[in-house]
Amino acid sequence: MKHRFFFLLFFISALSSLNARPSIIVEHYTVERGLPNNTVNCTLKDSDGFIWFGTWYGLCSFDGVKFKTYNNRDGLLYSPTPPRKIQKIVEDKNGFLWINTIEGKLYLFDKRNEHFLPIDNVKKYAENTQIIKIQNTSDGEVLLLTKNKSLLRAYASCKEKDEVDIRLLFDSNPYTDAYNSHLKHNVFGETQEYLNWIGTDDKIFSYRKGKNVADEPANFLFAKTGVTSPEVFTYASGDNTHLWVGDNAGRIYCIDPDLGSVNKYELPDIKGVIKNILIINNNIVYICVSGQGVYEYNILKDQLQKLSITINAEEVLHSFMDKYDKIWFEEGEKALVYYDPLNKTDKRFYLPQGKSIGNWEVQDAGEQGLFVLTPAGEMLMFERESLSMTRMSLLKQFADIPSDRLFVNQMLDKDGILWLSSTASGVYRVHFPPKQFRLFDLQMFTKTPHTERNASGMGILSLYQTKGGDIWIGTRWSELYQLDRSGKLKQVFSASNYPVGNVSHSMEDKNGNLWFSTKGNGLVKAIPDPYVPYGFRFVRYSNNPNVLFSLSGNDVCFTFQDSKDRIWVGVSGGGLNLLQENDNGVSFKHKYNGFKQYPSYGLYVEVRNITEHNGRIWIGTTDGLMSFDINFNTPEDIIFETYRDQNLSGISDNDMYLLYKDTDSQIWMSTFGDGLNKLTGYDEEKREPVFKSYGIREGLNNGVVMSITEDDAGGLWFVTESGISRFDKQTERFRNYDKYDGFPDVTIEEGAALKTIDNELWLGCKQGILVFSPNKLQSYHHDYATYIIDLKISNTD
Repeated sequence: MKHRFFFLLFFISALSSLNARPSIIVEHYTVERGLPNNTVNCTLKDSDGFIWFGTWYGLCSFDGVKFKTYNNRDGLLYSPTPPRKIQKIVEDKNGFLWINTIEGKLYLFDKRNEHFLPIDNVKKYAENTQIIKIQNTSDGEVLLLTKNKSLLRAYASCKEKDEVDIRLLFDSNPYTDAYNSHLKHNVFGETQEYLNWIGTDDKIFSYRKGKNVADEPANFLFAKTGVTSPEVFTYASGDNTHLWVGDNAGRIYCIDPDLGSVNKYELPDIKGVIKNILIINNNIVYICVSGQGVYEYNILKDQLQKLSITINAEEVLHSFMDKYDKIWFEEGEKALVYYDPLNKTDKRFYLPQGKSIGNWEVQDAGEQGLFVLTPAGEMLMFERESLSMTRMSLLKQFADIPSDRLFVNQMLDKDGILWLSSTASGVYRVHFPPKQFRLFDLQMFTKTPHTERNASGMGILSLYQTKGGDIWIGTRWSELYQLDRSGKLKQVFSASNYPVGNVSHSMEDKNGNLWFSTKGNGLVKAIPDPYVPYGFRFVRYSNNPNVLFSLSGNDVCFTFQDSKDRIWVGVSGGGLNLLQENDNGVSFKHKYNGFKQYPSYGLYVEVRNITEHNGRIWIGTTDGLMSFDINFNTPEDIIFETYRDQNLSGISDNDMYLLYKDTDSQIWMSTFGDGLNKLTGYDEEKREPVFKSYGIREGLNNGVVMSITEDDAGGLWFVTESGISRFDKQTERFRNYDKYDGFPDVTIEEGAALKTIDNELWLGCKQGILVFSPNKLQSYHHDYATYIIDLKISNTD
């Protein structure tokens, strides 16, 4: 009992660990793929679905296949001086792209006309015309922050060409240091029409005041806060409707510019400087207070509690709530602190240190993980199942990135694709396939670690489920496993009890006996017997050179019971065998002792599969297809038909990989490298079969079909070297699933496929057993608009 329980626990833990591993697909784009330069500072996906890159050599678009660069080098004039060294791109509500360069220049790009407009009229509104930050507003316009910290609002009209409206929201020049243009303190900038925030950290907010306050004084909202000077404000956080502000005396203010309301919260236990505020649903507020720590305040219940988090609240620079309602704090570019409000637990993750080259950025991909770009240029991936943080540059998918290359921008688009821009290695496109395939690790089946087993000795050779529900698993390491219907281990057959061998195929006959075909150890019959150890009596049949009627070889590939209850055995190197049992025991008829008309010249002796259809036995061999009429009196009467030299319609290769009979009694044949053939009939006059072929042209994803099985809905599943294909027998259409659908990078074993009683599909592979539910499988699919982006006539634009 202990032995069984140990394996069950091991099974569960192995499965869980594999499901928790990051499954990502990375595509790398560089100059060689079409980028104008490998230094890429920003990425944007526009409203039309195109990707835009801001590179050192200018603006570049990507339609999913081709790159196009707008820097005049292609002979087209997009502007007399198109922008270079692009730092940031945003799109406004009319589809125009606003481009900010490292030198502080500003451009407007008209995507329809592919034309740049330099924005030169900033000097009308600000002493310093350099733009250091651009940011979208909630209504689709653009905020501009100048080097001397003046805040502008810009808008491009789609009616008038090259018409750009720029308004000064707040002139911060009186509050800046004349020598370095730094703000002396945070700016709470209120005018008659707008409420603005300009932080010493360059954080900006701008709200248009509502009609309720249109006739009020310009400083109406500031006056309602009750403070004497805006210099007391130490932090601000905002959404589309509210601005939250903290001051140096522990007070918090919630300001609604539309309604003109100000709610002031003076919490008795908080007296220090407010360093950070995180608002959840306008009800729960997390407050970082200098010298005091982190507090959670419930506004509706008016409840305040101090959190027992090990964190230096003085150094908290950013905070956010992820999609799983967990709270995160960035502590001084040194660490990330994870806090679970439900369980009151926290965990600290130390950040890689380095010179700051960019901004703090977070993208939440839900179950795929949380992605953090640090100011030092490191990309981190947080795995929610294991609560672990991984440096993405250390993943095998990023093996080509040099150790000194860093990331400067990340963007998670609406299709769930993560785009990473790097300092000198171009762009990385990260896909997150759905987690719909489960891999049972080989380690759960044995106490021998992977490292102690030769790679050639790893793999699942066969899978079979009996009528009673037990699942039998044959392995390359010569151990045979018996699981119950739920996947719990019942017992292992190995050298310690009964060494069945490398089981390449299993079959249950009509009497409930099991037949195990082994590689090198002959044929093993397991007779159920509850009165003997392990519940079976084993009988082994093997080749004996001194016994004429013994099995013709020990490399047994297949066993089959026909409609007349005869047992046929396929032997590699020994051809077809017929098992006969009488009072004298068991004997085998084959080409060496009874099949007088068996093909000669050493052909058709590598038997792979056997099945029956319409009164004929069909045998797949490496030399082609062979068949005979099932109605014979003695083995000597069998007339074996072969089709090796015939030009059969639909057969394009003689190496028969698989034979599979579906629930409609239709036989499917896999030929090595040339896809599938369906047996559609048998021409009695010509004495030859008739086939219909299916290959890559018909939609199959690969010409080498390794396994075939069928789900409960009647769909056929073809396992190939490129993934899996589902075939609808009614429409004769293929649906292919590959790595983008979550199919893992595994090496599939031949013929090891099983549809369980519970309608799960199990596939044997070198790495273990791949399991999925066919009725739950989702396709990687996105609908995109169609655009004509190019036109060629006779290969000329």
